[in-house]
Amino acid sequence: MRLGERLLGGVCWSALSRVTGIVVGFVLAPYVLLRVGAEGFGLWSLAAVTVNYLGLVDLGVSAAYLRTVAFFHARGDQDGLEQAIHTGMLFYCGLFAVLTVPAWWLAPRVAGWLQVPEPLRPLATAILLGNFAILAVRQTTGSYRAVLLGIQRLGAANGVMTASALLHALFTVAVLEAGWGLGGLVAEGLGLAVFCAAANAWFCRRLVPGLRLIPRRWNGRSLPELVSYGFRVQGAGLAGLVNGQVDKVALAVVVGLAAAAHYEIGSKIPLQAANIPEFLLLALVPAAAELQAKGDAQGVRKLVLYGSRYLLLLGLPLAAVFGLEAQALLTFWMGPAQWTADMAHILRVLTVLWVASLVTAPLKMVARGLGAPRAELRASASSAALNVVFTTLLTPVFGLDGALGGTVVAVGLGAAGLLWTVHRSIELRWCEALTTSYLPAVLPAVLSTLAWVGLVHFLPDPSSRGLALLRLCAAGSVLTAGTLGGSWLLGFRDETDARIAGRLMAVFGRRTGRAREATS
Repeated sequence: MRLGERLLGGVCWSALSRVTGIVVGFVLAPYVLLRVGAEGFGLWSLAAVTVNYLGLVDLGVSAAYLRTVAFFHARGDQDGLEQAIHTGMLFYCGLFAVLTVPAWWLAPRVAGWLQVPEPLRPLATAILLGNFAILAVRQTTGSYRAVLLGIQRLGAANGVMTASALLHALFTVAVLEAGWGLGGLVAEGLGLAVFCAAANAWFCRRLVPGLRLIPRRWNGRSLPELVSYGFRVQGAGLAGLVNGQVDKVALAVVVGLAAAAHYEIGSKIPLQAANIPEFLLLALVPAAAELQAKGDAQGVRKLVLYGSRYLLLLGLPLAAVFGLEAQALLTFWMGPAQWTADMAHILRVLTVLWVASLVTAPLKMVARGLGAPRAELRASASSAALNVVFTTLLTPVFGLDGALGGTVVAVGLGAAGLLWTVHRSIELRWCEALTTSYLPAVLPAVLSTLAWVGLVHFLPDPSSRGLALLRLCAAGSVLTAGTLGGSWLLGFRDETDARIAGRLMAVFGRRTGRAREATS
């Protein structure tokens, strides 16, 4: 399978599982709220968030699985692959065994810190411990999913995730209709975690014959490598959280809680969207590790070029929607009278987060696949530090614009630093990147954006949710069609088209040369 087809296939499978999970969560939220009430729903959400943050204590070992599995698989070293995943699984078994007693002691106290009403604290304690058990199962068996991703069987890995999301919707309704409440939801979540582990293990056994899934081998040299790699990836993720939250904190302290609330609403869409590109391009990590194992430096450069081009072609129309149709987005989401001009302004400005993610996600994924996430950590940490400094200095003087300006400058500098560092490390020439990836995606997007700006004047204002939805659909259709159509007209497609064009040019050149010889 050609490189471009593999990338598109990985993006499609990742997008399917991601969209399914988002739709299920969106549909279930009001139903669960209706069944368990506001207090029960708030308790469920707080418990899930609290336990998810506990996942940060794993030192990033789970983030290192993917690259390690892909590297050993590409070299045909099944023994090294087994040692890596067995070491990680045994590490998690020991970690959660050690954390069990502190978790049992902390659960009722965390319920008190969260200001849970006294009658609900026993239930809150049970929910916290249940979610802790779910986290333990997911982390301990996460290597099975990493094996599927590492051998680039994204259909199997994301198929399990999609099936899990659909089963979650079915069982949630069944549990609540049966009257089992929040305790039933905890049991349902634990059952789904076991299901995902079993399904991923079954696929591993079929697709990697002879792979032993029960941990039995500890390699003391593997763990430091996993921790060193994962710690850098996890550090970059924490720096991203700082970039998304520092403005809100500064505005709450300097301007007031109302400004922080406006920022929370206005920034929610671009902040959530900025996490999508990395998930969609997860296939680049095992692909880069495989190419590195084979010593194919040119293949690594193509991976960056094609990944960037495809992602920008798909993502730039959405950036134009964020920037040009902020009012329509907020009207459709919040309602006609529930948003303010500040929220729309924040949404427009923070579109830079989405654009920066589009540009840097292929570089981050390839760097992770090459076992070099240090560049990502350095760029993310520098961006977060600059954001804190700029926001602290500018917010007292310029208010909201100062906070937003600090974020824009810091994120822009971080993205530029990552571009420069990764391009140099893989010896990718800027002229090649511009002509193969960036300009072929940016130029059609600019042209389609100008076309939409010309059409906007003939459309009604988004004064209701219905009109807002129609306007968003029209904008998405025009911008996407214009971007993809412009790309096709300009001849920027994939390597197959480039190869055909090269052959035609060669044939045309030979015929022209023969004609000139006959004429002379």
